[in-house]
Amino acid sequence: MNPQEAQKSSLASVVGSPTIGPTHRKLFEEWKSRKLTSGFSAQWYSEFWGKAMADDEEEWRNSQSPIASTGRVAGGSESDCMDELEGKGSDEPQEDDADDSDTDDTDSEDDDIIPGCCMLNMSSVGRFWIRADYIRIFDEIEHFLSHFIPPFRPPSVVITGQPGIGKSIWIYYAIRRYLAEKKPFIWYGKGFCYLFAEEGVFEAPEDYESTYFTTFVRTLVDADESTATPATLAGHVNTRHAMIYVTDPRKERRQWKRLNKTTMTTRFIMNPWKRKEIVRVAQIFNPEIEEEAINNIIVRFGPNPRLCIEGFTDPEILDRHAREVQQVVSNLTIEQLDAMFKDAVGLNMDSTADKILVITRALGFRRGGAVVVTPISQFIKFRLAVQFGEPLFELIHWSRMIFKGL
Repeated sequence: MNPQEAQKSSLASVVGSPTIGPTHRKLFEEWKSRKLTSGFSAQWYSEFWGKAMADDEEEWRNSQSPIASTGRVAGGSESDCMDELEGKGSDEPQEDDADDSDTDDTDSEDDDIIPGCCMLNMSSVGRFWIRADYIRIFDEIEHFLSHFIPPFRPPSVVITGQPGIGKSIWIYYAIRRYLAEKKPFIWYGKGFCYLFAEEGVFEAPEDYESTYFTTFVRTLVDADESTATPATLAGHVNTRHAMIYVTDPRKERRQWKRLNKTTMTTRFIMNPWKRKEIVRVAQIFNPEIEEEAINNIIVRFGPNPRLCIEGFTDPEILDRHAREVQQVVSNLTIEQLDAMFKDAVGLNMDSTADKILVITRALGFRRGGAVVVTPISQFIKFRLAVQFGEPLFELIHWSRMIFKGL
């Protein structure tokens, strides 16, 4: 890194140079005195600051068999593998999805792999798959923040989507990307707040005020893993946190709505996993998992990677989930289903709805929050169709058309 680049990512570039005046001198010295020399955050900094993501991808591919490193799944030809690596995708749309023209179809109907997709290993986190959607959402957020011209309020971002698709893991991907790109950022977790900068990792002083920051600082917050809320981090229009808030669209998580009062908020919808994504990752974790077994789980319960991987080794997980789904569907009325659809379109799901419905971003609306709502699996769609008939298909059609009036 040349001196000019280092200056842009230094501690002083965030909290202010000690030469500005006595207030910033005091703040700078306080932050500087709280540098971390141990723990996983300091280890991440030591291991990843300035290390290109492409290095991780190359190291992982070199350590794998040709099948694992190309993402090839059972039954795929060598040409299929090359198509996947080049981001082409070789599968034809499934008959059931042939008319699904209102969803984001920039990728293969059945798969999603682009350059950068690989298995990443981070201490204290373990191994996780870098989804194509992780990369796209990160790039679009960076485009939004880097082109943001402050009007009267600071910027903020909300990332949401179907529960259980790995939104919390995206936080760790973002940490890795910022470290690679040497961009200063703040990470909020349970009981801690860390600032990553050129000189290392610093624990935030108690009751610090972000209004003294000299720039908007990217601030990663996970609703599941942090006690921090939009009210505490962005409670007034002078905040210098550029908050990136990751949350489920559940009713009890609607704290992010408060961001609209004090920041210029934009939303990004993370899409559910696709079938071959799940197969690929499941077989990397456990080569004994058969593609047919995963397909059967997806047909019954939808694209839930955790259910597919853990359910293969522990059938009780699948049995318990099946009982819960059965109870929901059996007791459901058309009025309740109608309310579930409308709530889901408004990103306001509950823990019952996410067992039978899935939200997918609408075509052309990766940024902004427009979604399409459908039954989560073919089996559940069939059950609901038998139970409710034509009203179900009217709701599906309505959810596909409503965003066109936004």
